[in-house]
Amino acid sequence: ISFISFPSTFGSLISQHKRLHIGPAKKSLPCGDWLSEQSKMPFLAWTFMPNSYFFEPHNDKMVYWFMRKSINFYGETFIKTLGKVKKNEGSFDAGISYLKEFWKSKGINPAMINFADGSGLSPQNYVSARAEVQSLLWSRKQPWFNEFFDGFPTQGNGMKMKSGTMKDTKSFAGYHTSKDGKKYVFAIIINNYQGSNISDALYKVLNVLK
Repeated sequence: ISFISFPSTFGSLISQHKRLHIGPAKKSLPCGDWLSEQSKMPFLAWTFMPNSYFFEPHNDKMVYWFMRKSINFYGETFIKTLGKVKKNEGSFDAGISYLKEFWKSKGINPAMINFADGSGLSPQNYVSARAEVQSLLWSRKQPWFNEFFDGFPTQGNGMKMKSGTMKDTKSFAGYHTSKDGKKYVFAIIINNYQGSNISDALYKVLNVLK
């Protein structure tokens, strides 16, 4: 997952559009009114109903599940939607262009980040731990922070943080309050790891913050 894209993408969408419209329809329904008891997970879908209904979850709920379950389709849709909202062009190029401009305006060195897609699956994506922390610090000051923070999963070591995983690469980033009340904003990335359990190795480092 291209973690650093979350704050600017979701902040823009949450603050400006309570719902994300993906196509023409005669009527839309709040997704929460329709979700099954089994999944509780909102999704985008066109249905083959005579009246062309489609279901559109509120953006904060989409953010929540994107963060919790790393739904790559959401990420790709978000980046195109951001391009449409900010540059009137619903494309990857427009969305990525806006993200780069946005974070540069917030003081992040452009050399520390690169976006190639919305999901973070491309090996051409890269971000430094410093840039991630800068984006998290900025996010903490925003009015939508509570919704954003709510999406962070609780990992195996009991800390609330988002993970990123590719071959021989692992990262965690998030917020943590220690037992003595100290507040931390952190990011850690390890590349070319050859051990048996990369997550456990990072947990040992991050546990010092507890």
